Parts: sequence; structure tokens; C-alpha cells
Amino acid sequence: MSVGHPDEKRAGGGLSRRAVLALPAGAVLALAAGAARAAAADGLEEAAERLAGRAFGADWRDLWPAGAAEAAAGELPPAAGIRVLAAPAVPPFADTTRTVVEAPGAPPLRIDGGGFELAVAGAGPADATRLAFRGATVFDLAGPGQVFGAAARLLAIRVGDPRGEEFPVARAIRIALPAVAGGPVRIAVLVDGPSATAAARLALDPASPGTAEVEAVVFPRVEIPLGVAPVTATYLHAPGDGRPVDDWRPALHEAEGLSMWNGAGERLWRPLLNPPALQFSAFADRAPKAYALVQRNRGAERFLDPDAAFERRPSLAVEPLGDWGDGFVTLVEIPSRSMENDNVGVFWQPAAPAAPGLGHRFAWRLRATAEPRLDDASARIVSVRSGPAPAGDFEEARRYVVVHDLLPGAAAGPDPARARAAVRAEPATVEDVRVTDLGGGRVATAFTLRRPSGRAIDFRADLYFEEGNPGEVLLHRWP
Repeated sequence: MSVGHPDEKRAGGGLSRRAVLALPAGAVLALAAGAARAAAADGLEEAAERLAGRAFGADWRDLWPAGAAEAAAGELPPAAGIRVLAAPAVPPFADTTRTVVEAPGAPPLRIDGGGFELAVAGAGPADATRLAFRGATVFDLAGPGQVFGAAARLLAIRVGDPRGEEFPVARAIRIALPAVAGGPVRIAVLVDGPSATAAARLALDPASPGTAEVEAVVFPRVEIPLGVAPVTATYLHAPGDGRPVDDWRPALHEAEGLSMWNGAGERLWRPLLNPPALQFSAFADRAPKAYALVQRNRGAERFLDPDAAFERRPSLAVEPLGDWGDGFVTLVEIPSRSMENDNVGVFWQPAAPAAPGLGHRFAWRLRATAEPRLDDASARIVSVRSGPAPAGDFEEARRYVVVHDLLPGAAAGPDPARARAAVRAEPATVEDVRVTDLGGGRVATAFTLRRPSGRAIDFRADLYFEEGNPGEVLLHRWP
């Protein structure tokens, strides 16, 4: 899993990020508003299903979209606050995709290079939503005032598999411009991979800056574990994570935590790790409400890197549309020393593998935001620190301190001085749990964990108040 950064990018298994910004001269295409054919009538799903009956790499050009073969490179008159920039996709995907732009009253136009960047203006010039397609099925999304950071994909297959991760490619992309000014821009993608094909759609509505509605219908060629709505980012180090670093930047990450709103209504926070070895964490759930890779602490002094602008990179949140059933929010963390490729990823994995001969449909809303809202939690986690504690023979001990901030609007309800905590850990013992009111609407929970030497453990820490909702729950791993 890889991908990363506004001036370095991106796509599946170890791709360089630096090729994308070197746009060819004259690459900007100013595009007029136009009309899209109805999605149900465009033949995309039928094309993906028929393509699944062919071998991977077989000719697909007779399937979809109509008019693509005749489309020529060109430029449309400017209008409507919509612009598309032709952008070369990251090798080896530069020659795998045909992109066509459709607008009313004009023949289809081709964008060469395998990738594109799209900007859709909102109510004002500062409200633009930007989307960049980088190759494979990787794309970036940014809202007003943001730079590209964490990335999304249309699907993930065989992540962490010993045989190697599979990276489906976009064979054809159609960008359909709105018939009426202010209407949504619609993007349709025909995806092809060794194990599956897919029909994917994205819609960017100017009225909802930083938001994309996404749908994917997957047609497996073989039975596969499916990764739905993947999001990836880089995480190297942050204050208090116990990782020795030689870097002038106190923190170096595009996201620092995984936020989850599970089907039971709990708000969960899992700090990200740059682990010593590849690790997976699977959080069982039913009908999840949301998950996100979050850049929570945004002060410029945290990063001391104005060129990289980590403090302006968005949190990417996935909000399932409809009931996704049983499965797992799966977090993958890969050891890394470089920001060149993303080393953290999260996706939804249904409990049952995806069977061939069927179309598996998922829809979600993707938000590029400062941080997902926590309306039903009284406090959010802002810091987790740990260090060695005295231990006996054949065991290890570590002291943890978790700091919560009361959320705006919650201060009148919960009383920090009367908060209590509950900590659970297996196969460790929990000792000396203390909750301290730090003042200023801030609460610290401290506890010691003891484990047999060399045993990785997962643990959970809950913060409760006598009145009001609980605080955000800490889920963490002691590697």
C-alpha cells in the first residue's frame, strides 16, 4: 500500500509521487458546462460485467464508453468555474487509461497522460473542490483551503497478501459536465484487474465543497477478500509515540489517527503507528457509520515544515450510504522511513469474500474535512504518551497517559473533576488507573500495563462522566 502529498504523488505499490506536477505546456483545458447522459443508461455496469468474463488485459475498447474511440484532444470554451488539467499518471500507469470529457454541443474530447486534475468552484472562488486522479484507481480530494494529502482508492484487493497486493487499473474514464450551471460533475470509471472488474462513479456537487459521492459495483473473476472505500496516508512519527527519530520536524505525518463511528454508536480513536513490522488491525463491526484517517493536531509549530503544509492536509472520512452489513474496518500499518509512499491504509472488508458471478455494490460519501464531527461524544483524544515503567523479571511494564479535551458545547454537562476511566487489556494486567482534571476543559487518564516479555497487546480505555455522553474511546496497540 502506498501513495502521498501535494507536490509528491502517488498510486499503488511504491509509486513515485514526484512526476505528477510537471504538467506539459498547454495542459490546462478550460471546460464549458454540459449535460451527462443518465447514469443508468450509459452502459458502464454492463461493460464491467462483460469485461469480467474476459481475461485480464483483454481488449476492452468495444465495451465502453461510446464515442471514446473517436475522441480527439482539444480545448473547449471556458465557463462555469470548472477546469480540468491533464496530468501524467505515475508510471507504470501512464498509458493504461483513456479519459474523455463530455459537454453539450461539442464532440467528446480526449485527455492524454493517464491522469487528470479537476476543480469545481462552489459559491465563491475560495470554495473549490479539487480532485486529482493519479493512476490505478487512486485519487486525491481536497476542499477549500486544503492541499492534497491522504488519498482514496476505488477499491483494494489482496492488501498484505504474501503473493503481493493487486492494483486494478482504470481502463476508461468519462467526465460528464453538468447541463446547468451549479449542477454536479459526474465521473464514471471502468476498472479492470486480475481478480475483478468494477463500474465506479463519482459525483462532485458545487453545493457540497470537499465532498464526493462514490459508488462501486465490483464483478469478481475469482473469489476475493474485498477492500471497500480505501483511504491511505503517510505516518512516520509524532510527539509521544516512543519512536526515536533524527528529524528537525517534531511530527511528520498526513494523518495521526484512525477515527471510527461504529454501528453501536461508539466513537473510537486509534493512534497510528510506524511499526517495527507489517501489522494489521481488524475492528469487527456491523453497519458502520463512518471511519476516517484524521489529521487532528494542526498547529504549524507541530510540523515546522511550511513547504510541506502538513497542517493544511485534509482528514479523509468515509461515510457508508446504506447498510454495509457485517465486516471489519481494517487498518494496515507498514514500517517506513520515507514520505515517498503511503504506509498507512484503512478500508472496509465485508465478512464474506466477494463471490464471482455477482455484482457487489457499495456506495459512500467521501469528505475532505479538517476533522469529522463528534456530536455525540463529550471529549476527544488529543494526546497519547507512554514510557517504560518499573517491571519485574520476564515482564515488561509501560505507563500510558491519555489526554482528552472537552468538546465545545459539552463543557456545561460533564464535570471533569468527577470523570472515571475503565481500561481493558489482553493478555496484560492493568494497574494504577488515575483520572486527573488538568483544568481548562482537559482531562488526563494515566494507567500502567504489564505484559509477558515480547507479547504484543491491544487495549481499550474508556472515559465516563456522571452527566453527558462518554468521551472518545482509545483503542491502541503495544507492539
